[in-house]
Amino acid sequence: MPAFFVRGCRASPPTLFLAIGLSLATTGCSSLLSEGAATAAGVAGTALAAQVTDNAAVSAGIGLGVLAAAQAGVKAVERD
Repeated sequence: MPAFFVRGCRASPPTLFLAIGLSLATTGCSSLLSEGAATAAGVAGTALAAQVTDNAAVSAGIGLGVLAAAQAGVKAVERD
């Protein structure tokens, strides 16, 4: 397996890819968490609204409420 030289250090390809992956993952962690929460809130809001009502306006209100709760939860997690 060939080795790569990174600023004078010798690193194997799996180590190099792991380091790049970890650095990219930590820089986008907040975005990933908030987008994941928004997606989960959309799915949960749709499922909840489908069980409660057939009215589109009420369904939209339920979806927005679930999204707001998910965003508040993400902010609370990021704050701690």
